[in-house]
Amino acid sequence: MSALLAGGTGRAFLVTSVVLVMGVLTFGVAAIRSGAMPVVAVSLYAVGMIPGSLRNLMPLPVYLGGLVLAAIGVAWMAARLWSAQEEPVAPARSVRREVRPTT
Repeated sequence: MSALLAGGTGRAFLVTSVVLVMGVLTFGVAAIRSGAMPVVAVSLYAVGMIPGSLRNLMPLPVYLGGLVLAAIGVAWMAARLWSAQEEPVAPARSVRREVRPTT
């Protein structure tokens, strides 16, 4: 197994892990800025997914603990979104700009 991870496959796993971390952090920032989900739930997800995505670099207890934190955050966000279905949603306000022909 270690011979497999020493070559190109190991580099591919590392790139995949870095892309996953970047995606988790981007999602976390966007979710917090939107205000649609609780900040603590999003933070639990983001903090938990960092060791969860770096599986080959983390000790097993840290990796599994991260996944548990992320799962708690996901469950919390899901419960928030589920309960939001019952609340009336205000329609988005459209912004129209005047279009002027160029001459």
